[in-house]
Amino acid sequence: MPSSVTTPRGDGAQAASSYLINGVVCIDAGSIGLSADVDAQGRIEAVFLSHSHLDHIASLPMFLDNVYRLAPRPPTLYAGPETLDALASKVFTRETWMTLDSMRSIDPPFVRVEVLEPWKQVDAAGLRITPIPVNHVIPTFGFLIEEPGSAILFSADTGPTEAFWDVANRIETLRAVFIEASFPNAMESVAIASGHLTPALLVAELRKLRRDAPIVAVHLKPRHAAVVAEELRALGLASLRVGMPGMELSF
Repeated sequence: MPSSVTTPRGDGAQAASSYLINGVVCIDAGSIGLSADVDAQGRIEAVFLSHSHLDHIASLPMFLDNVYRLAPRPPTLYAGPETLDALASKVFTRETWMTLDSMRSIDPPFVRVEVLEPWKQVDAAGLRITPIPVNHVIPTFGFLIEEPGSAILFSADTGPTEAFWDVANRIETLRAVFIEASFPNAMESVAIASGHLTPALLVAELRKLRRDAPIVAVHLKPRHAAVVAEELRALGLASLRVGMPGMELSF
């Protein structure tokens, strides 16, 4: 099963999102290129991007530079077409870095690129990963991550959503759900407008879950992290814990 999930240290509360699965697959690249040691980065075989917002892709250029030629094969970058377009036009440009095309075409390449399609399963580093559309202000994926006999669900940035919970309810081997809680309850209007959740909105989302599974609340905005964490704990849900940088969870 996905035996461990680690949030790299050094990203200051939840300022930049990265989740390392079994040490070889990374979900989002907000902090991985800055916070994990280079040897650990070199063991990563695949990076899956949920969307193109900076807190989810910020350290990707540094990561690709750090791991160049550290492994026999370059890492594979998986992302939706809108995310890849944003990377090519806004991030990997001659003015800011190498272009994405040049990083792919050099011999040996820095990176391989694969386009994600909604609901189309991908096999990577011994895991089966399915992109699930969630409700954000730009096209965004959550991810179902499976091994034989075990599964975990990750939401990326999302507001109230449906398909994510439909998946959770049909996966009998579900071991944990990682879902965001970005803003405090007093900022519900901001959360809804920006495609995020508060603790109160998260409670409403959890009512859609019809099976027992540990819930890990992530993506707390640094400025509001203490208040959000307090509001989450005040919910009194035994299955809910607050995710923090450097936390490692095993299932």
